[in-house]
Amino acid sequence: MKIRESFRVSLYLVLIFLIGGCNMPILTSPQATLDRDQISTAAAQTIEVTFTLGALLENLNKPTLTITPSPLTIVPSATMVEFTPTITNAPLKVPTNTPSYPMIHSTINTNCRTGPSSEYDVVGYLMVGDKVGVFGRNANSTWWVIQNPDNLSKYCWVWNQTTIVEGNLSNIPVTTPVPTVTPAIAQITITSKVVPVNYTGPCPVDIELTAKVATTLPATVKYSWLSSFNYPFTADEFIFDVAGSQKFTETMTINTDTTGFVRFRITLPYPLKGDRIDLAVNCT
Repeated sequence: MKIRESFRVSLYLVLIFLIGGCNMPILTSPQATLDRDQISTAAAQTIEVTFTLGALLENLNKPTLTITPSPLTIVPSATMVEFTPTITNAPLKVPTNTPSYPMIHSTINTNCRTGPSSEYDVVGYLMVGDKVGVFGRNANSTWWVIQNPDNLSKYCWVWNQTTIVEGNLSNIPVTTPVPTVTPAIAQITITSKVVPVNYTGPCPVDIELTAKVATTLPATVKYSWLSSFNYPFTADEFIFDVAGSQKFTETMTINTDTTGFVRFRITLPYPLKGDRIDLAVNCT
């Protein structure tokens, strides 16, 4: 700023000097006489210098534009880090241990009861798709003791006709259930017949005995034939898992003339006798 002011003062001084030179008197003496053309040239040069200095002064008086550079802002670009996952082809571990007890599932939705009969209370359900362990059975393996699918800490019984057991069955123990209710009494009826009832001909002769037992509830039935002439019949047992009927047949061989009667009887679940059938055999 100080340099500019000094330059401005110097220009003013030069301008004054030149203007003052133009106003000086012209000498009339021969020595001081100047050529008219020289004077005109000097005047023109003075005017040109005057305008030039005036232009300089005008430019100096103009306001100075100050450009202040703004600070350079550097925005860092996001650095992309490429991640390559490591894939390990580890073999899938498959458990090799298998249950030490058989497993059971149902072919249809099945009641699970407190005992091996429909007389017992229903305490759970083995639904299609369920699979639980088997821990017991009844004497003829018609009912299974399983984990209650609705409470795996409890046990209940399911019927073998609606279930499938997988595994080793040889170690399943026979289980005697403790009933939680008093079973209703099954109503049992007997029908029987003997063919032939009167026979005359060569002996020995085979006599066919047929009995039909019907029950209104599941029941275990012990039965046998008996005769008035002490024929050696053998007792047997049949379990009705559901209400229904069953036919029993037996062959009796007669070697000698025989007259008497035969009948079918039940001793369990309660004593019951069929009709008396008279028989006569005449050997020739």
